Amino acid sequence: MSSVQKYAAVNAKVRALKSRLLKDEDYRNMLAMENEVEIVRYLKEHTGYSQVLKDIDPDSYNRQDFEFCLRKAIIDDYDKILHFLTGESKHVFRALAMVRYEVEDLKLILRSISRGEDPGQIAERFLHKESFTGINREELVKARSIEDFVEQLKGTIFYRPLKTLTQEDMEKRQFHMEMNMDNAYFKLLFKHIEKLDPEDRELMLMQVGTNVDLQNIHFIYRALAFYKLTGVEIFNYALPFGYYLKGKTLKRICFSETPENFMTEMRSTHYWPLLERGISDIFMERAMSQALYDNYQTSGSMNITQIIEYYHRIEFEMRDIISITEAVGYGLEYNDARKYLIRRI
Repeated sequence: MSSVQKYAAVNAKVRALKSRLLKDEDYRNMLAMENEVEIVRYLKEHTGYSQVLKDIDPDSYNRQDFEFCLRKAIIDDYDKILHFLTGESKHVFRALAMVRYEVEDLKLILRSISRGEDPGQIAERFLHKESFTGINREELVKARSIEDFVEQLKGTIFYRPLKTLTQEDMEKRQFHMEMNMDNAYFKLLFKHIEKLDPEDRELMLMQVGTNVDLQNIHFIYRALAFYKLTGVEIFNYALPFGYYLKGKTLKRICFSETPENFMTEMRSTHYWPLLERGISDIFMERAMSQALYDNYQTSGSMNITQIIEYYHRIEFEMRDIISITEAVGYGLEYNDARKYLIRRI
């Protein structure tokens, strides 16, 4: 099947979805508002979020309900996109978009068990009822121990990576388990990417690999600056799927020992322009996300990139909306609030 045949219909759908994205003016309007209620009302009455928020009463604003609606709307968009995809591109997008949210659900359940809480209480916050990796979430939320949690994952991509961690020290176990979940997720994603047609495969290896690079940069910096992990631990948990940072280069950065040495090692990499003015933990994730935002721009090509661009733009927009409501809620001034956004306003 030609690229035109494969992507004409889905790209038309994606263009329709992109037309609902917020404009710069919408961002400026929300940043200038007095409180969260005004923001929710504005989104409901003046933007493409009117249908998404139809059941939300702005005057009874509840942050959890509001954010859940935003995330559920994104999942609904992904379902619409999947309907138009076939073959390996469908598997790739399903892994990229849907399985990632399954991993987030698993982390919520794990954290709930670790705190001694009833994970059944968070079941209503699951964004998608269907599992794409064979997880039985109805049984999983009945688990009351880490061992039960892992056994309920038998037969899925998560079981073997987690099974060996059940006897670890409690303090480290949750961190290691979450890192292993991420690793299993990316293994699945790259397994499908490798099966794409050559043009789509190279595009995805570069785009998703760049995403992995930036996640690793953020993780390694935090591991050195705050968690004091050893080089061996950092290297074991860094994602080995990067585009520019891999092999010996990745290992050298993981073993840099201090944040200062980390900066020195980064000088010779593709990403030094992002870091040369210095880094702080508060804005580092934002800088990484801005780099991705700028990277995901398409020119109407009949390949997989328009779908991937929309996936990232809607995710970044949701995060910005949440950041704006938080900033306004805390009473930050306009110019201070926009420093926390991914989109440059």
